Amino acid sequence: MNPDPTRAGETQHDASQTVSIAEVAEAAGVSTTTVSHVFSGRRPVAAATQRRVTDAARRLGYRPSAIARALRLGRTRTVALITQDLTNPFYPALARGLQQVLAAADHALMLLDTGGDNPSGPHAVDVCLERQVDGIVVAVDGIAEDLRRIPPHVQLVGVGPEFLRHRGGQPSMDVAMSDDVEIGRDVAEYLLLRGHREIAVVAGPEGLEPSLGRLKGFRETLAAAGVTLGAHAVVHGDWTVESGTAGLTSLLRSGRPTAVFAANDLMALGVLRGAVAHHLSVPKDLAIVGVDDIDASALVAPTLTTVHLRAAQIGREAGALLLSRLDGGPPARTRTTVVPHFLVTRESA
Repeated sequence: MNPDPTRAGETQHDASQTVSIAEVAEAAGVSTTTVSHVFSGRRPVAAATQRRVTDAARRLGYRPSAIARALRLGRTRTVALITQDLTNPFYPALARGLQQVLAAADHALMLLDTGGDNPSGPHAVDVCLERQVDGIVVAVDGIAEDLRRIPPHVQLVGVGPEFLRHRGGQPSMDVAMSDDVEIGRDVAEYLLLRGHREIAVVAGPEGLEPSLGRLKGFRETLAAAGVTLGAHAVVHGDWTVESGTAGLTSLLRSGRPTAVFAANDLMALGVLRGAVAHHLSVPKDLAIVGVDDIDASALVAPTLTTVHLRAAQIGREAGALLLSRLDGGPPARTRTTVVPHFLVTRESA
């Protein structure tokens, strides 16, 4: 005789059938309105009643419809994250931190990648509008014009200092960021203290953040120490390993630096690969410093000296700023959260 898989006091329900709110209400001995209040949280319900409703829903396998809830409440509880290149480890870490905060508040996260070196900001914004997201976290520069199409009820949070500049002509937005100017200063001070004077930079895309801030802080600190960063000592990459390798080759055509500051770790790893190709010993012939502290920076040989950015924490801060906007509307004054960084000294410099 086969045992009954249904526990005592429970009814068995065909999982292939959709359970209605009316069935939950009947099983719990309450009205459909009460069931709706329990799952929406819009009205207080007695604790004992809540338990009856949730127990009945569990027995029957009932799941509230996200679509129906969105229609009823006028909110999709969906947030979009627009990034520029999800193959860059910084952005998955950022997304993970953001998702942790959103999931705890019962919001879903939608990821949109504008395509790295072939950005498609208009398409990303179109998708956000079509899916009627409640909020957008923007972590890509160069789409300021597209953001003007976002309606006022969609809340915005920017990731990075570029959005401090955009505030004047953009919808109200808060900003979560690292201090890129200070990052550049810290790296410059470190290399100067190590005795380097022939220093070069593999910066990010010209005219865009965070490359602008990191180069600014780096250049100003060198200048204060009497070290000039010449025009041939700065090349621009696209945040990829390949551009770091190409950048070092370009720098070596016009001089022989003793140290290179790469504006992110992927380019720094490319510089390291290029040093090997040019038979340069690291750090004896060439010291290398990056930014981000991605996992690979501690796995290569020699290990990479870099600036640790708390990407996941930046994501969490962006999520907290956005949720406060969704719960209470745009604040009276826009807010900026700066997440601290620190230098991680390893073998490359």
